[in-house]
Amino acid sequence: MESPNDFVEQTLAMYNRLNATITSPNNPEAILKGAVIRKDLEQRLVDIEYFFLQQAVYSGLEACQ
Repeated sequence: MESPNDFVEQTLAMYNRLNATITSPNNPEAILKGAVIRKDLEQRLVDIEYFFLQQAVYSGLEACQ
């Protein structure tokens, strides 16, 4: 599993690639690549939300002990 720093770096790189593809909207290949990158970013956001939810649950469980 990648470290949190690697995860953030890779997510930022994906975001930058998405921005680069959006700048050429008349290129069908760029639009397709943008859609793929956008889907990957959406999954990463779900992963981030899950991570923070998991951390909140663990913190709550520790507080109860």
